[in-house]
Amino acid sequence: MTYPETVALATLLADDGFRQCLIADARGHAPYRLADLPVLLSAVARCVGRPWYREQLADETSGPLFAWAYQCVRPPRRTGQGEQAMWAVAPAHRLRPLVDELAARMSVRADGQKAEGKRRRGLNRQSDESFTTGLAHAGQYVREHGNLAVQKDTMAGSFRLGEWLHNVQARAWALSSDRVQALMALDPWWNVPWSVQWQRSYYRARDHAAVDGPPDAAAGFAGTAVLNGEWLYLQCTHYDALHPEQQRLLADIGVTAEAARTARPRRASMRARFDTGLAHARAYAAEHGHLAVSGKGAVHEGYPLGVWLVAQRSKAHRAARPTERSRALAAVDPWWNPPWPLSWQRSFAQVRRLVQDGHALDAQRGFPGLEAELALWLSHQCAVYGSLQRDQQCLLAGISITAEEASKVPMTAEEAKAASQAAARLGGPAAWPAPGPSPRHAGTGAALRLCA
Repeated sequence: MTYPETVALATLLADDGFRQCLIADARGHAPYRLADLPVLLSAVARCVGRPWYREQLADETSGPLFAWAYQCVRPPRRTGQGEQAMWAVAPAHRLRPLVDELAARMSVRADGQKAEGKRRRGLNRQSDESFTTGLAHAGQYVREHGNLAVQKDTMAGSFRLGEWLHNVQARAWALSSDRVQALMALDPWWNVPWSVQWQRSYYRARDHAAVDGPPDAAAGFAGTAVLNGEWLYLQCTHYDALHPEQQRLLADIGVTAEAARTARPRRASMRARFDTGLAHARAYAAEHGHLAVSGKGAVHEGYPLGVWLVAQRSKAHRAARPTERSRALAAVDPWWNPPWPLSWQRSFAQVRRLVQDGHALDAQRGFPGLEAELALWLSHQCAVYGSLQRDQQCLLAGISITAEEASKVPMTAEEAKAASQAAARLGGPAAWPAPGPSPRHAGTGAALRLCA
């Protein structure tokens, strides 16, 4: 670009009125690519007198212009820090000669600044090595699963793939184009500006459409699994609020704007409604390793799983003996309806997941490597091991916390108090039913057999 064109473009981007138009054009959505901001593409092409820029820039998902647009429209942006970030040029987007010149200037400064320059170059090398390692694990995951729609706690062997990808996504707008292209080569949708759960549900619907053809919205998505059909109907009910890229993805499997307007809900029987809840319960348990959830806040892919489980537990308590439905839930998680607080079960499930991922529990050293709150909770269970219910002791024994191991935990009076407070927050042992199974707690008997 020539100097006058650069000045004209800078003037355009600095215009507050234009930026407000751009925010309105985004409709509250962060852009996935520059094509999601047609007002920006048209204005830039007109500003520099190059109409073909519109098509050339449409597929850009990285670079300085995309970074500026992303920081401009992403919600929330009305803070001084957000304004500063909008004009910052990431090192990966700076011209190479300019970066080299800055490095050369750094090298001729004082010794202290030389050391700082070396430290930064060392950090850059460390960053490159970290990205290369993460990319290799991501590639292996894609070969096994077909996509990178992973939860934050996803592990690839001993590598924290979900955490690594989440960190990369958080700074995706500042990545160099070669890194973005490397990730897009693995999965074009590696960094969607909507939830990972939505993307996973879409893949499920896409796989169904690939086998059985486009879903029939007007017929209530007949022929789809209950979970698929209800999710698809949910997308149709708020189709206009979806991200433009989400609408394009749905259109690829036959759910266009016209089809969404004709969509009918599934007419589900009581059995089908239970099957829907059970399907969500299975999916949730597969991801998190437990069903110890309750309340309105526990939602899985738009489905009120917590409320549904509360209702199922209430029915199980009223029944004289385990029912077909409670047995079905017990087959998913034997402790879906425990005779102790759900918070205790959630904390235990967190520790068990870490153990399954290879983390060794060292009681004698106070469980190093665990988050502080979780380590304190586990220490408290050891301190009150004798007062725990037999089934809880069996569960702890399954992760190597036996009575003998529990006795090894060193605790001062102050540490015991802190552990007790942590246990109260995460699920403590007080005020529980007397030991022994209850016929109304469906699933307890099945779990007892695990400890036999």
